[in-house]
Amino acid sequence: SESATHWTQIVGLYNLVEAWGMADYACERYNSMMANTREWNFEQGRDENLERIMEYDEWSWTPGNALVRPGVEYEQEWKNCPVENIKRIAIAVQSVHDLCTGEKKKQNCE
Repeated sequence: SESATHWTQIVGLYNLVEAWGMADYACERYNSMMANTREWNFEQGRDENLERIMEYDEWSWTPGNALVRPGVEYEQEWKNCPVENIKRIAIAVQSVHDLCTGEKKKQNCE
């Protein structure tokens, strides 16, 4: 994706939390992607960022970015997904982000 957000991994984390209550596991993986996001230079494009990241091996063991900008519409990055799944993807991604950041993280992942 243009934002290098690892959508499939985030949706997979959502499924693990919903099915088996694996909030700690999900937050560990998501926090790794959040660390990747902190290394992302928003002044550069995706290709320039990826070139730098791969050259210096700056990404953690979970590749991809977390939800880079919560509240931003990402549907353009999901244009190849079936239309009926778009809303489900948005809910899953926002749910994991909310779970693993801020106050919800304190309640669910500690």
